[in-house]
Amino acid sequence: MQPRLGFCHGVLGRHQYTPALARAPGRAITTHRGSVAEGVAVVPAGVRDDVMSRSSNGSSGLLWYTCRYTMPPAVFISYASADEDQARVIRDDLESDGIECWMGSRDIRASEDYVTTIPPVIAAAKLLLVVISGSALVSPHVFGEVHLATDDKKPILPVRIEPIAAIEGKLKFPLAGRQWVDATPRLAPALPTIRAEVRRLLTAEGLNIKPVRPTSFQRTLASAFAWAVVAWFTALVTLAMQAHWMNLVPWFGVPRAAAGRVAPLLLLVTPLVLALGTQYYLHRRLQAVLSLDAVFAISPRAALVRTLVALAGTGVLVWAIVQSPPTIQINRRAGPSSAPPGDGLVAVRGCSTTLYEQSATQYVVALRVGRFNPPGQYTLRVELRYTDPDSVNFCEVWASERLGIRPGEDAVDPQWDDTLRPIRVRFIKIERPEGAFVGSTHVRFTLIHPRRSPPMQAVGVSAVIESVGYAMRSETSAITSEDWK
Repeated sequence: MQPRLGFCHGVLGRHQYTPALARAPGRAITTHRGSVAEGVAVVPAGVRDDVMSRSSNGSSGLLWYTCRYTMPPAVFISYASADEDQARVIRDDLESDGIECWMGSRDIRASEDYVTTIPPVIAAAKLLLVVISGSALVSPHVFGEVHLATDDKKPILPVRIEPIAAIEGKLKFPLAGRQWVDATPRLAPALPTIRAEVRRLLTAEGLNIKPVRPTSFQRTLASAFAWAVVAWFTALVTLAMQAHWMNLVPWFGVPRAAAGRVAPLLLLVTPLVLALGTQYYLHRRLQAVLSLDAVFAISPRAALVRTLVALAGTGVLVWAIVQSPPTIQINRRAGPSSAPPGDGLVAVRGCSTTLYEQSATQYVVALRVGRFNPPGQYTLRVELRYTDPDSVNFCEVWASERLGIRPGEDAVDPQWDDTLRPIRVRFIKIERPEGAFVGSTHVRFTLIHPRRSPPMQAVGVSAVIESVGYAMRSETSAITSEDWK
C-alpha cells in the first residue's frame, strides 16, 4: 500500500515519498523511483514543489524529498508587523498545548513569496486567529488574510490586544458580529481564554487535539505536592537550624527566634523563595506564582531533574541534622585528680581527701550552645542524686576559662536540695550571660564519699542547661563501686 502524501508542517525532516494522490487541492508534480516514472503525486494546498528539495540516492536514481512540515497547521495567525511579539506569545502558548500554528515570520523561508504561499496555507488551516490592534486595522496584509479566510468560510477568532472600542476600516465588514477575546491591558492573563476558544472552534471544525498541558486536576495535585515539598524542606531547614544554631530552642520556636536575625531568617525562607522563583521563571505570570503547579509538572524530564535535586537536598539536610553534635553530654575520663585537666580548663575548686574517698573517674560535662540561641541569662546546673544513708559530694572542679569563674567563687560551691527525701540532691550552678556559653564549654569534676567504703546504692549524675524557659538535660549511667579508688 502506498503512503498518502500529506501536508507538511513542523520540524525539518527527510522523508521518502512514493507516488500517491493527496486529497487536498494543489499542483501536480511527477516523482520518480529509479529511472521509471511511477505516477503523479498531488502537492497539497500550502506546499509547492519548489518548497521540497530533491536529492538522488546514488546510482539507483532514488529520489528523496526534504519537507519542512509534517501536518497541516490548525491555526493561521494573522497580525501586523508591529504586533509580532504579541503574536509570538500567543503562538508559543498554543503550541505548548499541542496546537500547531502557522506564522509568517517563522514559517516563510527567505526568497519565498507571501502572495503565493499564504493563500493555500489559509485554505488548509482550520482556524484564522487575527490579532486586533490599531496597526492591524490599517494593515493591507491582515485585511487580505481575513478576506481569504472569509472566502474559504473559515472560523475567525479576533484577539484584541489594544483598547479599541470598535473595529473600523476594511476589517469592519468581515469581522462584524464576531465576538473577540479581550486581551487588554495585558496579554498573559488572557492566554487561557484564547486557548479555550481556539479548542472550541477547532472541535467544531472536527479537529480534536489532545491537550499537552496538564488538566486542572493534575495541576491541583502538582500544586499540592509542590507545597508539601516546600513544607518538607522548610521543616528540614528548621530542624537543621535548631540542631546547629538554636539547639536550646524547641523546633516550633525556631521561626520566632529567627525573626530578629538576618542569616537564620534568610535560610528559613529559602525553600519558599526558590519554589516561587522557579514557578515565576517557568510561568512568567505573577498570577500563577502561588499555585506552584509548575515546580514538578512542566515536563517529565524537568520534573525528574527537580525531583532528583529535591532528594539530594533532603539527603544533605538529613545528614546535617544527624551529624550535629549533642547539646550536652556527660563523659567519663579515667585518671588521677592531679592530672592536668587540659581542654582550656582552669581549677575553680579543690577539696581535702583526708577523711574521704575520691572517685577514680573524672566526669566531664561537655556543653555546646549555638550562636543564634535567644539572648539572656543562662544557667548550667550539675547534679548528684543519691539516697540515705549515703552521702556524696563534689570534690575538685575545673571549668572552661571562658566562663570567667574565679577560684572559690560561690558558683561552684555545692548546694543542697532535700525536698525529695529519701533522695538527696547536691548540685553546683553556674550562671552567666549567653555569650559566655556560646560555642563549646566544659566542666570537669571528681566526687568524694565521706566513709571508707563506696556508696551502698547507685549515684546518678546529671546536667541541665536552662535558657529563657527552655532546658536541655543529659543523664548518665549510675556510678558504681568501680568508679572509686
